[in-house]
Amino acid sequence: MYIEEVCFFISYLKFIYTTKEIRRMFCKKCGQEITGNEKFCGYCGYPVEETNQQPSGLSESNYNYQAPVKSANYTTQLVCGILASVLSGLNYIGIPFVHIIGIVLGAVVISKVKQDKAAGKNYSNTGYVTGIIGLILGIIAVVFGVFFNLQQL
Repeated sequence: MYIEEVCFFISYLKFIYTTKEIRRMFCKKCGQEITGNEKFCGYCGYPVEETNQQPSGLSESNYNYQAPVKSANYTTQLVCGILASVLSGLNYIGIPFVHIIGIVLGAVVISKVKQDKAAGKNYSNTGYVTGIIGLILGIIAVVFGVFFNLQQL
C-alpha cells in the first residue's frame, strides 16, 4: 500500500539529511579532516581544494528500495467493495433487491483479491474488507427475507 512508499520517502529524506551533515573536507595529502573554511590543511599545510568527499558506506545504493507492485485490479477492488457494502446496506432501509448486486460485487472483490494474492501483488485491503462486509450483509438480507416470507405463509 502507501505505507511502503512513505517509508521509502522517509528513508530517502534521512539519506539526504545525513549525507549533507556528514560530508566533510579531507586533505588530499595527509587525509586529515579539514574543519571550517580553511584554505590550507592544519596538519601538513597542503592547499585545500573544495571537493566534498563522502565517507564510504553511505551511498544511494544503500537505500535502493522498490515499492511492491500494485495490482491493476486495486481500484476495481476498492470501488466494488465499497459499492457491495452500500448496496447491501440499502436493503435494510427499505430498498428491495439491491442486496443481490451487493452479493455479486462482494464475490467479485474476493475473487480478484485471491488472484492478486496468488500472483504476489498488492491488493486493496479496504476493498477486500468492504467486499466481505457487503457479501455478509447481502447474505443476511437474503436469509431474513426468506425467513420472513416463510413466516407469512
